[in-house]
Amino acid sequence: MLTLSDFQGMAEQGRMEKAQSCSVKLAEVYHTLEDKPIDDKFKSMFSGKNTLLTYLLTFKFEVNSNSGSKKSHKVFIQVNPDFDIKYWEGNKCRIACDCEDFKYHSVYFVKQYDSLFETDRLKVIYASSLTKEPAHTAATIACKHCLAALDYLINNYQQLMRTL
Repeated sequence: MLTLSDFQGMAEQGRMEKAQSCSVKLAEVYHTLEDKPIDDKFKSMFSGKNTLLTYLLTFKFEVNSNSGSKKSHKVFIQVNPDFDIKYWEGNKCRIACDCEDFKYHSVYFVKQYDSLFETDRLKVIYASSLTKEPAHTAATIACKHCLAALDYLINNYQQLMRTL
């Protein structure tokens, strides 16, 4: 799974510049528990259970670009809570955006890194993109909306983590 820092480092310069002209608004924060499979050697330590509950934060952003479209895009970024509020670089994350660019140029690669935020609705939207590799020349790790939301999260990381 990719970290917040990995996404920043893998982003193309042109997309980063486009992301800077987007406006980002934090719409909601979701607190969820997710079952994570545990290794057999640790299973005995946890009373023989096959899974362990993990606490996750999911931020939902509304991102508007300056491309002339009035439509805002929804971006989801799921991270581990950071109670020390200072370790954003290594915080592993999953992302998703409802724009066509992300669907056709990023989903496949983000999925390969196990960093795609998936819901039942998004699985339907992304359907063919989950298994079909995009054209090499247009492929990218994230759209400008995701990069803008990631930048917002990183710049406001301490403030957002303090609300836990």
